[in-house]
This record gives sequence, C-alpha cells and structure tokens, in this order.
Amino acid sequence: MVLPDKYTEPNNSLFYLGSYILKIVASKKLELAEIWIKFKKETSNTVSYNRFLQTLIYLYSIGSITYTEEGEIYNENIKY
Repeated sequence: MVLPDKYTEPNNSLFYLGSYILKIVASKKLELAEIWIKFKKETSNTVSYNRFLQTLIYLYSIGSITYTEEGEIYNENIKY
C-alpha cells in the first residue's frame, strides 16, 4: 500500500519509506547500492530489498526522484 490503512502498518507504507529515501538523496546524487546501505541503517534492517525497490518506483512515478545516465539517483526537486 502506498498509504497506511487498517491492514498496513504506517512504517510499511511506501509513503513512509519514501521519506527515508528522500532524506538520503536530499543532498547529493547517489548510486543504488549506496542508497540501499544507508536506507538499511535508517530502517534498522526491517525492510526487504523488494519493498525498497517498490518505494523507489513509487518515488519515481510521482516525480520526486530521477536518475542520470550514469545511474545516479537524486531528488528531482533539489537543483545541484
């Protein structure tokens, strides 16, 4: 679920997890592996890699993040 409901805990929603990723890529462009490592530290290893990728897809689909030709991911709303 994107937003929490009575079946989804808030800390498992894409909306909630997306806030961690946006915080990680707020200051610089990072590669996927770097984001994953920092994300695991932030979420105390409770989120699967599949859920992490779903969150990235969600953020990309709403226009919050994008990527360069080199594969670096960054926050679309912050100009570098």
